[in-house]
Amino acid sequence: MGNAFNPVSGKDLSGRLKLVEGLSIERLGSRRDLAEQMDQWKRGVGANESIASADHFTQQAYEVLMTGSAQHALNLDEESSAMRDKYGRDSLGEKALLARRLIEAGSTFVTVSGAWGYFDHHGDEVKWGGIKKGLTPLLPSVDRTLHAIVTDLEDRGLLDSTLILMMGEFGRSPVINKNAGRDHWPRVMSMVMAGGGLRHGQVIGSTDKHGGEIETRRVAPGDLAATVFHHLGIEQNTNWIDPQGRPRPIVAEGGKVMAELV
Repeated sequence: MGNAFNPVSGKDLSGRLKLVEGLSIERLGSRRDLAEQMDQWKRGVGANESIASADHFTQQAYEVLMTGSAQHALNLDEESSAMRDKYGRDSLGEKALLARRLIEAGSTFVTVSGAWGYFDHHGDEVKWGGIKKGLTPLLPSVDRTLHAIVTDLEDRGLLDSTLILMMGEFGRSPVINKNAGRDHWPRVMSMVMAGGGLRHGQVIGSTDKHGGEIETRRVAPGDLAATVFHHLGIEQNTNWIDPQGRPRPIVAEGGKVMAELV
């Protein structure tokens, strides 16, 4: 989707959103004046996309440093003790609280994840543990954090404009394995959606009694993508360009907006 939509990792921002020691706002302004003079030379090179992107991102970098908005958004110390407790003072809770602050500051897409493999609970012999050692202590934190961000955004009047997706990339096997865990299961999974001005308070689709196969109302990944793009105001028939320069549809396999939600 182009450079304008590339993500940034929160852990990579530590210490980078403030002026370096010895550099004042006045000196930064002087450097900006010099950069603007250099722009005249750059324009002579030709109006290509790479230079245009560099100019835009340089402008954004100046705004981040000179306004302090990013430092403000990433400063949890500005939150009350009660709000910190509401989200939870663990990794997941603090990241979700940061997500809410980024949304308030104007970020349009935020991903919150405890860690890679966070829900990879194959059994008690692996790092993340199985159902008892892994999920039992984890799920109360997940429940608390999801409730906190939904109700907090609602209280601030931001829930209808913010679509929340709580999901993984596929399901887990309906049968507990010999290591007290569940393995990969791509046939069926479940997820939670909140906000976005959609019609909630309903369950869409069902599985068989074993939770292993879809029984009613199959929802495909393309349907989820179409629903998200609908919320973002992006046309369903839009293409993205792959690294080989070929157009690819942003909604795969004929995905449709979930009519139950809109």
